Amino acid sequence: MPGVRRQLLSFLKISLGAVLAITFAGAGYLAVFVLFAPELPDTPVTAPDSRTISELQKQPQVVQLFSASQNSTGDTENTRRRDLLGAPRVLRSTSFAIDSRSPDATADGFLHLYLVGPVGAANGWQIDGFLLLESFTSSGLYSRTLVGDTDEIVDGKGRLITRTGRKSQRFADNELNIAELIAADDVAHLRVQLLTYDDSGSVSELNLLSARR
Repeated sequence: MPGVRRQLLSFLKISLGAVLAITFAGAGYLAVFVLFAPELPDTPVTAPDSRTISELQKQPQVVQLFSASQNSTGDTENTRRRDLLGAPRVLRSTSFAIDSRSPDATADGFLHLYLVGPVGAANGWQIDGFLLLESFTSSGLYSRTLVGDTDEIVDGKGRLITRTGRKSQRFADNELNIAELIAADDVAHLRVQLLTYDDSGSVSELNLLSARR
């Protein structure tokens, strides 16, 4: 029995040492990433295009984010977001302006911003990979979030980027409202990127629907 106890204690010590080694190694990797990861400026990397959603237009508006794609792939190493942990690949990217200024703005805001599939189809939309949505004002980065089959990730400044909605590849129309990304009474530039940690990914037709509250 003493021999069995010694073997058991030895096994427990080895197991505990392995767990601690893995834990410290993971923490060390994260610390090194935060310290040395390149940082993208907190302003849009590419200038937004001329498309604008405006509060002054009272009717619902639709802006297409992405047409349907299959197996999109990044072209070069420059298409990676190296400011994010794991350096996910940028497969597709788009941007546009949202004008939330209003002469008669009310306390409860003016709009919903829903992610929807093809207008009139009512089939929802799906994605292989995940979306990174970033909102910028003239002062810089205002807010951002993730959408899709992903967990939270860390950027090069050690900031946590959280997910909006379910961890999933399929979503119903109007399931996700991203209005909180947009600053009130300002002009925001919204950048949407399709990212993946694999070599390829895809997204069905994806639109942004704005509607008054």
